[in-house]
Amino acid sequence: MSSKTIRRYLEANRRMMAEAKDMPIGISVAFLGAAIWGFDPRDPNDPCPRPIGREAGAETIILKASTGRGRSKLLLDYADTPETIAMRADMQAINAFLAEADIGLDGNPPQLPVFLTRRFQIEHPDAPHTFDQHGRLYGGFWMNLPKTRRHLIKINGEAVADLDFTAMFPQLAYLAAGAVLPRGDPYGGIEGLPRAAAKMGLSALLSRQGAMRRLPSEVRETAGKEWNAERLSEALAKRHPAIASMFGTGLGLRLMFTESRILVAALRILMAQGVPALPMHDGIMVARSKAESAKQAMGGACGGVVGVALPVIRKAMHAYG
Repeated sequence: MSSKTIRRYLEANRRMMAEAKDMPIGISVAFLGAAIWGFDPRDPNDPCPRPIGREAGAETIILKASTGRGRSKLLLDYADTPETIAMRADMQAINAFLAEADIGLDGNPPQLPVFLTRRFQIEHPDAPHTFDQHGRLYGGFWMNLPKTRRHLIKINGEAVADLDFTAMFPQLAYLAAGAVLPRGDPYGGIEGLPRAAAKMGLSALLSRQGAMRRLPSEVRETAGKEWNAERLSEALAKRHPAIASMFGTGLGLRLMFTESRILVAALRILMAQGVPALPMHDGIMVARSKAESAKQAMGGACGGVVGVALPVIRKAMHAYG
């Protein structure tokens, strides 16, 4: 990643915070994208007026370092390796393929061309530059779209099917432990604990380093005042004894990496079949007529990465016919 790219990224973020925070979301996103790609859409004297797009060769493989709890992550420069070159080639191919598809929302084209990136993370700025943690895809307008609006997305004029790997985080944790996730809802079966709190709590326990001393705020708000960190940890360890030894080991970022490898592999399989797919963190959206092909691709991708096909469900969406 070049120093020029880093400076442009940081400057775009600074300008976004200073000038675009009060803009409507669509305009602010367009402004941020334009800033990253090197021009100001508000400036009538811009020497190179052009539609919003991305600069040729813009970086798709991002590496950041943790700088402490509650602090912003540090964007890093890094030396390319065969691994990063291959990952960048994958992202460039996926972006080019999706750019040829007609992907719109509520009858309108997206405000920005599709430009997906993969974001990796290391534990601190002085740690070796590795690319085996995090790795999730970002940048699609559909990723932050409320679930109640996903039915408005169309791919090549067709409404979408939303496909999701079932309980992917616990599934991957059990595989890492050499165990099989028991039947039933992995987030259910704990008396007095709402399912949503169990889901967030399990993810937090797998992702953190060290014992949980305080509940994360969103877990606390969902679980209720009768729950504390010790009680939640004990309840989830009892519910999932096969992976309890992994709590507090910081495994979460590596699970995300495995998850991202599966998603990229599925996108590549579908791309070879001529099927545009919109990635989420643990699933994809495709045109409804391609749902079965996508399920098979997701299963094949899992088999190639982790050796087994994880279960895939089609999630309910508004306005399904």
